[in-house]
Amino acid sequence: MKRVCILYLTAGIGHKKVAYSIYHKINSDPSLSVEIKDALQFGPGFIKTLYSATYLFMIKRATFLWSFLYYFLDLKIVHTLLYPLRIFLNWLTAHGLIDYLKTTKPDIVISTHFLPADVIQFAGLKKKNQLLLANVMTDYRAHAFWVNAECDLYFVADKFAKKDLTDKWGIDGKRIYTSGIPVENKFYHKLDKALVRDKFGIDRDGTVALFVGGGYGIGPIVDILRDVESSALNVTFIVVCGKNRQLIEKVRKFKNESKLKIIEFEFVDNIDELMAAADFYIGKSGGITVTEAINKNLPLLVINPIPGQETRNAEWLVSKKIGCMYKKRKISQDFSAVLSEFVSDIGAFKDRLQKIECKDASAYIGETIKNMGERI
Repeated sequence: MKRVCILYLTAGIGHKKVAYSIYHKINSDPSLSVEIKDALQFGPGFIKTLYSATYLFMIKRATFLWSFLYYFLDLKIVHTLLYPLRIFLNWLTAHGLIDYLKTTKPDIVISTHFLPADVIQFAGLKKKNQLLLANVMTDYRAHAFWVNAECDLYFVADKFAKKDLTDKWGIDGKRIYTSGIPVENKFYHKLDKALVRDKFGIDRDGTVALFVGGGYGIGPIVDILRDVESSALNVTFIVVCGKNRQLIEKVRKFKNESKLKIIEFEFVDNIDELMAAADFYIGKSGGITVTEAINKNLPLLVINPIPGQETRNAEWLVSKKIGCMYKKRKISQDFSAVLSEFVSDIGAFKDRLQKIECKDASAYIGETIKNMGERI
């Protein structure tokens, strides 16, 4: 029996969701003994809170700084110069992880965040133990942070990310697998749109938009609703506000004063049903969200993606002609025109979406690491 350790970080929600998608898929395999851990629990007590709080602050309040750091640190010369410092700082963040791995002695480590691989390298764990190390990338393009000298396998979204790793970073293509991004099983199952709409009290024949602010409820949701209200568009909005209590109160207040059809939610765990009820998606472009929408055949209208990984994800889906991107610091009246044109093209978007392969990435990763694990 091979011992597998799946590691993630609570920086945002996506890395954890991907890790658990893999865990639930491979944990029932009798040939594997699987554990899953948040790598931040192995650092100083304040680190976990600070790490998440810093990430949230930067994407909400300091997007310019986030954008600068994202692209600056992705430069080859910068990566080369700062790589030793990076792995040292990441080791400081979660240095207790090494003691845990020495005790549990996993044969295979699967990481859905770049930090654990750096910790393992800095401590020289691979040199002392037979260990297979795999990084599972959670966006559609590769960033320098995912590049690790001792990583054996990379699982990436598609050929674009693979090309980033081979052409820019010189990684052997044989170590890179185009698995897709893992999502929960429920996103592979087709639900009856009419029945789901009945469940939420939505007109079976109307046009429905799923408007999501992400887990933290980020984005100019009320501004967009106000702009659409001034147009002639007849769209029902399912609005998901996440954990942002202030946002949901604003949406409810607007709903009471508006003629728009709005169904509002806070944080939900049935986003698959809401996607099944909708005709298209409005919101951010995190790698997991994009993948979930693709699996549900849902065109995406991305609003002001976070500079960096979200912008690159949005550019990827625009290149595939399965979505559009609206980038303006303030929502202006032309948004209604953009939305109207987007709605008129939904049929074409859906036709192209159906041609994209939606492989079960978690199952693919499980089979691959099992086969590779036979050599250790």
